[in-house]
Amino acid sequence: MPSNDKMLLEGILSRTDVAYLKGNKQLIEDSFVSIAKSVRFLGFYDDKNILKTKDEKGQQRSCLEAFSEVMAKRMEHTRNDRDLVVMRHNFVIENEKKERWGHSSTWIESG
Repeated sequence: MPSNDKMLLEGILSRTDVAYLKGNKQLIEDSFVSIAKSVRFLGFYDDKNILKTKDEKGQQRSCLEAFSEVMAKRMEHTRNDRDLVVMRHNFVIENEKKERWGHSSTWIESG
């Protein structure tokens, strides 16, 4: 791996929060491998992709804005593609008597 690509990946991985994995080395390794594959798939190692770090007014863009732009280009739909959105929310509800119960909400839409 070229040194610039290695620096990019190390920078991403060093900022990755893996606390929720509670020190499980295998899960952390699997997560890092998945991130590395995603970075490659999205084209971050391609010299043709120029990451725009400033907006039209010269203001610094957030990492999320720059990342979203790269992702949108890579994942652009063709006329034969369709969207599928699946969302699931799990809630724990508590009333004034401190009684608790669970509620789930699921939304699926295709277009």
